[in-house]
Amino acid sequence: MIFTALATGSDGNAYILESEKAALIIEAGKGTFKKIIAAIPENKKVVGVIYSHQHSDHHGDVEKVGKMFDILKFNENRYEDEFFIIKRFAVWHNVECFGFMIWSKEEKKTTVFMTDFAKTIDKSFYDLKVDFLAIELSYNSMLYAELTFDQKVGLEFHCSDFHSIGIMQKLFSKNRDMKAVTVHKSDRACNNALTNRALFKNFGLRAEIVSIGRKYHF
Repeated sequence: MIFTALATGSDGNAYILESEKAALIIEAGKGTFKKIIAAIPENKKVVGVIYSHQHSDHHGDVEKVGKMFDILKFNENRYEDEFFIIKRFAVWHNVECFGFMIWSKEEKKTTVFMTDFAKTIDKSFYDLKVDFLAIELSYNSMLYAELTFDQKVGLEFHCSDFHSIGIMQKLFSKNRDMKAVTVHKSDRACNNALTNRALFKNFGLRAEIVSIGRKYHF
């Protein structure tokens, strides 16, 4: 399996998950269409695109991408084709929002993707043995506490390092070989050095801030 972040953050989000024969587009934020098309892997079937919610930085180019590839339709929060089983689970944001549990039938591995949330609602993903986790870590709790009221606006709908690391700890307890990357950091209250220090202290080299364009193999 390969996970690649093409864009992440409030300026636009786009990711590609690949198995041996198939690829899944996750998010298609405004302005990411060309990046997505350029990154489509050769000789793999693109099954379609999924998105967490309808904010423009996650959904803005979904319709454009959907003209080339299907926008996947969920039946009672579940989608299945010959390559993947995908289940949505609810998270709390300021609009309806979902995380995803993605099972590769080819490689028999599980990916969990979670972004733009302040707390979990459906906690069923905690029961899984996860092989790869992409999770929002938007801001550092210490830096957030020092912001003014106006600077904090909007961040209350996103995930702190304290919360994100807590979720990672629960999932790492199920699979010590899991790999994890954090996505969608806020430039207002996220310091890379502080975040990497916190991740390394808790997980060693198994978790890190995602690097744009890097292919994470798992």
